Amino acid sequence: VVGSMSPLQQRTAMEALLLVIEILSPSTARRDRVVKRALYQRAGVPEYWLVDTDARSIERWRHTDERPEILGETLRWAPPGVSEPLDLDLPALFEEALGAL
Repeated sequence: VVGSMSPLQQRTAMEALLLVIEILSPSTARRDRVVKRALYQRAGVPEYWLVDTDARSIERWRHTDERPEILGETLRWAPPGVSEPLDLDLPALFEEALGAL
């Protein structure tokens, strides 16, 4: 879908995002951590999560961060306007998705 959008439409769509989640892979990790992160931060996307299935952790970047918050236990996400935050038990989530260590 993004490929069929004009650059202005792409920029407008990115500015409307609340969250972007990427699953890291060896072939895209550098691009996700550097190029895409910078793109989303410039667009003002409030949060960008990089899911590292090998480390069973999530790198949380906020649009003003210079370094990520590395989360391995609990991730709490409370976007504007919600009455209850979303709490993710990361060990349980990774175990369900990937199996026990």
